[in-house]
Amino acid sequence: MPEKSLCKGCSQTVHVAKKEIAALLEMQTKSFSDLVTDAIYQERLEKCNHCPNLLYGTTCQYCGCLVQYKAKFPDKHCASPDNPQW
Repeated sequence: MPEKSLCKGCSQTVHVAKKEIAALLEMQTKSFSDLVTDAIYQERLEKCNHCPNLLYGTTCQYCGCLVQYKAKFPDKHCASPDNPQW
């Protein structure tokens, strides 16, 4: 069996399933009333999905966040140091 890629900051695999991200979003966003609109969320994700610094389809190379989570919050921004996309 091939060895899983591990996050250098923890012992978890760096690959996160869409189902796991959806569960995280549902659990965490229930306690927040101030979230971006669905249109803004989709726009942010579209930019992230075309970014060469998106790892594994989920993780920002610069900040290590799950972009599907971070993009929901109005006070968050793209972590690219050279050219932030949102």
